[in-house]
Amino acid sequence: MDESLQTAATYEDHADAYCEKYRTASVAERHGDPFFDALAGDRVLDAGCGPGSDAAVFAARGLDVVGVDITHSFVAAAREDVDGAFVRGDLRSLPVPDGAFDGVWACAVLHHLPKPAAVDALAEFERVLADDGVLFCSVKRGESAGFEPDDDHGGGDDRFFAYYGGDEFRELLADAGLEGEARAEGRWVNTLATPR
Repeated sequence: MDESLQTAATYEDHADAYCEKYRTASVAERHGDPFFDALAGDRVLDAGCGPGSDAAVFAARGLDVVGVDITHSFVAAAREDVDGAFVRGDLRSLPVPDGAFDGVWACAVLHHLPKPAAVDALAEFERVLADDGVLFCSVKRGESAGFEPDDDHGGGDDRFFAYYGGDEFRELLADAGLEGEARAEGRWVNTLATPR
């Protein structure tokens, strides 16, 4: 099975627990100021939106938010709770037109794709960004890749993770037509990038 689809199946199997977990905090609320400061408009794509905790922050700030996630239950939960548009879709083939967004927010989602597929998703982010648009992306920091146990829900090699170094992720951005910093901070690699 495709790594991202197997990971999505794990999230689907335990959707209620993951919705509860992910709704307890918003990364955008705690760490989103550089992204908000860089936005030149109000159209934001929350790529891998989960149940909508970050999208809710965007909506509360008056931004026009669209969320995309491959997990059906997450999209349904976001539609119930957040003022925005939410669609089920694959980040490697986004169901949105070229240049449609001033910002793309991709928080803790690309590490669920194998590295070659992550480049495809980054290229999609570049495609849907306006010329003056900005991407925020965070991935887990490290060197390995593979399936890991879903320790929160009874074990099993159910979720795929690919870990990155800062230089490595910067190269992936370049391969996708984006440029920006890729800062390694603790367990994460965070980037703000723009189309070249």
